[in-house]
Amino acid sequence: MKIMNYDARIINLLLLSLACIALLIFPFRASSGNHIMPATLCKASDPSTSVELKSRESGLENLSQINTINVICPLPVRVYSEQSKTSETLMDLKIFVHKNENGSVPVECELTHQVGFSLEASLLPTNTNGDQILTELDWKDISYEKQYLSGYVISCAMRPQSLISAIQITNNSRESDEPIVGSYCAGAMNPIEFGEDITSFRYLGNDITLTGKSTGSEFTLLGQINEATVKATFKIENPLGSGSLRLEVGSMLINGWFTRGSCVKVNLADVGIEKIGTSNVISTSQLDDISLFRSSAGHDASDDFESCRSMKHYLEPIEKENSVNLIYAPITGTLVSLSGEEGGGFVDDQKTNQRIGIKSSSNPAYEIILYHVDVLDGLDLALGQTITAGQQLGHGRLVRVNSDDPEGSVADASNDFDISVSVGTTSGVASISYFSIASDPVFEEYMAWNSKITSRESLVISKASRDEYPLSCDGEQFTNGNEDPLPRWITDV
Repeated sequence: MKIMNYDARIINLLLLSLACIALLIFPFRASSGNHIMPATLCKASDPSTSVELKSRESGLENLSQINTINVICPLPVRVYSEQSKTSETLMDLKIFVHKNENGSVPVECELTHQVGFSLEASLLPTNTNGDQILTELDWKDISYEKQYLSGYVISCAMRPQSLISAIQITNNSRESDEPIVGSYCAGAMNPIEFGEDITSFRYLGNDITLTGKSTGSEFTLLGQINEATVKATFKIENPLGSGSLRLEVGSMLINGWFTRGSCVKVNLADVGIEKIGTSNVISTSQLDDISLFRSSAGHDASDDFESCRSMKHYLEPIEKENSVNLIYAPITGTLVSLSGEEGGGFVDDQKTNQRIGIKSSSNPAYEIILYHVDVLDGLDLALGQTITAGQQLGHGRLVRVNSDDPEGSVADASNDFDISVSVGTTSGVASISYFSIASDPVFEEYMAWNSKITSRESLVISKASRDEYPLSCDGEQFTNGNEDPLPRWITDV
């Protein structure tokens, strides 16, 4: 759900400024107990729609019979006391929403943390908005933060004839040595369950048990995968509980981003695949060939439902040089992975030969990964930041030492770079074709580029065909790829 736009953020900043001034007269201090705020502090994000909002004794009501109105509710800024220097002060938030008795769609809300004009993080309520006429939407253990013009805003989409009656803020604090427990999500589909001494973690298809205390704003937990030692360092980066993850597995290093709350899951059989790719990843004028989904090109890249097949696409450019082929973000979302792939003992600089993971903003069950990207000079990517569809990220790195060659010292010209899309489903993680999420205008560029591409299925080997002609694997390597009767590339079709 995406409720707030740029204009709304400007309004938020003005409202937060007024909230700061109001606190000089009516300070809101971190004492225990509940504070009930009137719904009249909520305002229409688009002032032209405010005529259909009515402030009543019962709350703020959308009088329209047909229009949904987006509203923003800036929360009072906390005045910090000396006590907050020695303990972490938290708040629980609750908003009381009502829908029309004849309505089928309830009010939807999200909590955002804003610093100036920048949206730092957003969080959905911990409970779902059910079928009841009156629903209480909750956010638990939200941390305060000491920043100028920093505050929280609840943004809601008020359906016709719906009502917000009040907002409740409950203050509490916990000592800094209390461990973090509960459900978190790394990237789009890697669940974390923090316990007091044991943490369960599923990452890149591996179930990992981590031991140690999840205490403080930064902590390290230890585990093991097969014979390899696992060291996971978590750092809370913002008041909504999101943060960075540094995962060391033997000699491999992965940098990721995690958020509080369970991973979003979808039922693809019911809802289908969303076309969230609104920008092309590369200009088709630079392309020479594209590998087929489920082909024997490259190496095994399978999911929770299939095995021993390449469930991604390799993009082969015409010019196989670095700093030539521009790479663009195909979706808008959060940067959730930024890890180096250069081998030969290269020390990751967050610029060279990066694997870039983006979790979709429109549907956070989707994550797209771009492999072998040299980040643009002057572009400082940071985990947790928002990436915009069409944004230039860097160039494809074609001359490289691959990560599976730790002793390599001479970079070789590679044939291609790759792109994959994964979806967290109710049954497991599913890999899908990049072209299945491409919007119609984006996909039309590919049909114009190559006459063999007449539909999205043109770039996909069906599961039935691959099962009929199975591949065999030794680790990630195909052992019978040379005997594969099915085409690898679109030019082979």
